[in-house]
Amino acid sequence: MRLVDTNVLLYTVSNNAADDHKKEMAATILKEPDLALSVQVLQEFYYQSTRPSGPAGLNHEQAIEFLGQFGSLRVQEITLDGFVCFRLIPKFPMLSQNEFGGETRNVR
Repeated sequence: MRLVDTNVLLYTVSNNAADDHKKEMAATILKEPDLALSVQVLQEFYYQSTRPSGPAGLNHEQAIEFLGQFGSLRVQEITLDGFVCFRLIPKFPMLSQNEFGGETRNVR
């Protein structure tokens, strides 16, 4: 399982022409198997994508519709047990902004 970072979702809906290549890469990544989201990522995406000055300027309905396509993905809840579990895993793969031209970041 790989957790998808908020930036991957944001690049997918970005209206910024400078993000066109990243937008294509993000769309490709989101078609890969074995992906998961966290509640935190969903919250961050909603907030950032609906800000008037945000990268997408979505309204409430558009943001919810976009997130609806990921209903089949596993969603990691925010719990103390989950935090402790993830802290025990030496390297947990996470798709992040760094996938778009930098080194891969791992959560420890």
